[in-house]
Amino acid sequence: MAMSRATAAPPAATDFEALHRRLSGQGPDWVRSFRSEAWGRFVLEGLPHHRMEAWRQTRITAVAGSSFEPAAANTVLEGGDNGVFAGTLAQAPDQVREQVRQRLGTLAGHEGHPFTALASSMLQNVTLVVLPAGHEAGDPVTIRHQAGPGTSLNVPRTVILAGKGARATIVESFDGTESGSGYLTLPVTEIFCAEDAEIVYNRIQRDSPGSFHIGRVQA
Repeated sequence: MAMSRATAAPPAATDFEALHRRLSGQGPDWVRSFRSEAWGRFVLEGLPHHRMEAWRQTRITAVAGSSFEPAAANTVLEGGDNGVFAGTLAQAPDQVREQVRQRLGTLAGHEGHPFTALASSMLQNVTLVVLPAGHEAGDPVTIRHQAGPGTSLNVPRTVILAGKGARATIVESFDGTESGSGYLTLPVTEIFCAEDAEIVYNRIQRDSPGSFHIGRVQA
């Protein structure tokens, strides 16, 4: 007999729908649509559980049983040079924003990835690194995400766009706080490389003890 998602998945202590609804009216139309589509997928799939093959060896009972509140984005970018755009979607020129609109979520899709869908349904901003064609960044570009205090829900989103023949080293790190424990971080990073581009990508986790980190990188 087939087991329904409702009976198989662990109950969630956090009212994720209420958190999603808080953001429903924020941002341009395409961002609102992106969140809505992601929420629909999360509702369809629900939290994963150990009866699902991909999660057979992973227990998320502690995650499901904790209450989380969204944290304000706290991301710092360093390095690069004048040829590199490093900033947020809100700060980006129109041309870059259009590229992100067309590409966001095309590598890190939601189907079969409930935590990606959940993170996307809470999307507030996107951190961007854009390298023009033929550009070789000198120093590494560093993206530092700081978790919020307490039992915060952190959903950092990063998009890297490398033009034809571009070269760069990128370091993305995730840091906890002295006052933070039991928080949840659901980062999603998408890396788009044009022909002959080369990105050396490094990911560092310095999370606090007792925190939860379920991340995804697609290139």
